Amino acid sequence: WWRVVTASGRLVPGLENEQTRLLRAEGVTITNGRVAPTSS
Repeated sequence: WWRVVTASGRLVPGLENEQTRLLRAEGVTITNGRVAPTSS
């Protein structure tokens, strides 16, 4: 399982559902098919 998203933060086409589930399980926020920016 690779945590790869496009440069714009979009999830990999064709794997959106699985990737959303896995990233959310790790605590990553997904909004409108994109990884939500974090404040670091």
